Amino acid sequence: MEIVKVIRSGKATIVFWSDGTKTIVKLSGEDFDNFEAAISAAVLKKALGSRAKVKAFLEEVREVTTCVGGVMMPDPLPEPEPEPKPESMGVKEKSAEALRLYESGKSYEEIGKTLNLTKETARYYANRERARLRSESESAVNSKVDIGKMMALLEAGWKTEDVAIEFGVTSTTIRNIFYKHTGLKLGDWRKNYFLKASNN
Repeated sequence: MEIVKVIRSGKATIVFWSDGTKTIVKLSGEDFDNFEAAISAAVLKKALGSRAKVKAFLEEVREVTTCVGGVMMPDPLPEPEPEPKPESMGVKEKSAEALRLYESGKSYEEIGKTLNLTKETARYYANRERARLRSESESAVNSKVDIGKMMALLEAGWKTEDVAIEFGVTSTTIRNIFYKHTGLKLGDWRKNYFLKASNN
């Protein structure tokens, strides 16, 4: 479980994970500007799958918690917001909820009943959100790569793996970015480029 990007907007913290999913948490009161509390809340929600499960887990922990010196321990997280009703949700919200429910173990048929959708539409919405998150995750990774510097390093004879290490990404990412930028496969370009260089 690896975090690839975090966006903070007001009281909301959005955490993007390496598997292409995202987790949104909203803290209130004195905790809303606490970065550590926000990330901890996101990790807990990601691990358990839903706000309801987080609440149930915290209630179980509270039952086995002993107060020392008569001082009540503060709540680690605020009360979760109520789950949105299907009729009040737009396409984006339903897509996000469909994917969340699927990842929590629900079938598309169960998701459809929960969101007042057909089984096929539930599958479409979940796949739509998955593709959107994957695109955002790829954009976050790709933004780390300076195209001009990448091309200069490749033209200087750097190995793909070394270029990837330089930017903190994978070799596959470098190959994909190169293809999008040039329309050529990196291996083919490398052979032609250095062949021409050796002939000059």
